[in-house]
Amino acid sequence: MIHVHLMDLFKGKQLVTRDKKLLEASEILQERIVGLYFSAHWCPPCRQFTPLLADMYVELEQRNAPFEVVFISCDKTEEEMLTYMLEMHGDWLAVPFGDAMIEELKTTFKITAVPKLIILKPNGETLSEMGRKEVQDRGVLCFRNWLNAAGITDTLPKSVKRRTKMKEGDIAAQTETEGSRNSDRGDGDGSSVD
Repeated sequence: MIHVHLMDLFKGKQLVTRDKKLLEASEILQERIVGLYFSAHWCPPCRQFTPLLADMYVELEQRNAPFEVVFISCDKTEEEMLTYMLEMHGDWLAVPFGDAMIEELKTTFKITAVPKLIILKPNGETLSEMGRKEVQDRGVLCFRNWLNAAGITDTLPKSVKRRTKMKEGDIAAQTETEGSRNSDRGDGDGSSVD
């Protein structure tokens, strides 16, 4: 498992929203489980998985869960990246197009194919390199496993900055009614990254 300190990784960096606002990464990512989502609009498996991740993200956001997705684009142009974000993504963040951090993250996490969802603890320790498969198989229920493995509570402390007004909620109320999303594919079984 790869271990990098999350705040060191994103120290002094800004992330972009799908409406092109820049936000300080260190403020937004503190005390959260972070999903690094390597994806591209041109990749058919990415276009199949992204709506599942977006649905999960919305549900967790409504429950005030300590979770954030950071999109690392493997698109060829900024226009492709922004179009993909607007069409299919949740209201999550992205490393700005062309930022050197994209290549650094792809190298650090040995990304050779997309989609790939790497789940990190708030301290940067890797919780899972198979986030895509876990989301496909269990939906929002996989988040409970990530919380337990990270040893954190299921809602954000009031002192943590929020990007949007969210409803108070509790992940623990989630039941097995989600069902299982079956998939034969694990993470990174999709399209090659050049």
